[in-house]
Amino acid sequence: MRRLLRANFARLLKNKLFWILTCAELFLGALFPILHYMDNIDENSGWNMDSTIFIYALFVPLMVSLLTALFIGTDYSDGTMRNKLIAGHVRRKIYVANLISNVQASFTLCVAFMLSHVCVGTPLLGWFVSDAHMLMFYVLVTFTMTAACTAIFTLISMLCSNKAYSVAGCILVIFMLLQVYLFLNEFLPGGQMLRLSSMNAKHLGRYAIYNSIIFIFTTSCGILIFKRKDLK
Repeated sequence: MRRLLRANFARLLKNKLFWILTCAELFLGALFPILHYMDNIDENSGWNMDSTIFIYALFVPLMVSLLTALFIGTDYSDGTMRNKLIAGHVRRKIYVANLISNVQASFTLCVAFMLSHVCVGTPLLGWFVSDAHMLMFYVLVTFTMTAACTAIFTLISMLCSNKAYSVAGCILVIFMLLQVYLFLNEFLPGGQMLRLSSMNAKHLGRYAIYNSIIFIFTTSCGILIFKRKDLK
């Protein structure tokens, strides 16, 4: 496992895409505080350091999807994956080593954004307003979210040996997850509660159809299960 990790990290440090994405995160981390500072001067908007420190949660998964697919896809296209098996490495260890390497790369992108954001934003916007414990908890959760996304991308890339298909599949998953969230937020009663209570519902007719489906489905399941229930 150690040899696999050392080889992966060595490849990662030589990977041009990894450094391009890291520089992109450094640039974005510095850009947002500057834009907010200018906005505060022009319109007195009240932006602070807390406003966009965690916006990397939107950028990093998309970047990692591309990096993971190409990083693992290169293993397949160059024959490195087969060579690892011939050398006697267990498939499970190869998979875990690739996952750890990809997660480490994703965390590096997150840290690059935050580091740049803090260095540029502190002189312009001041220090954080939120509680330190809350900020640390947000960091932890965004890291776990990034790791979860990376695990999905690693799964796709490891099972698909074609580099082009892996890239397309990983990027497609990102948008599918967003679409599933948006759909469930409208489909389930919980999301409807928030929108209806604030009169922020845009698709009332669609909500009625969704609720009818849930009503019929749950009632049908309830009747079927209740018919088989052993009453004592």
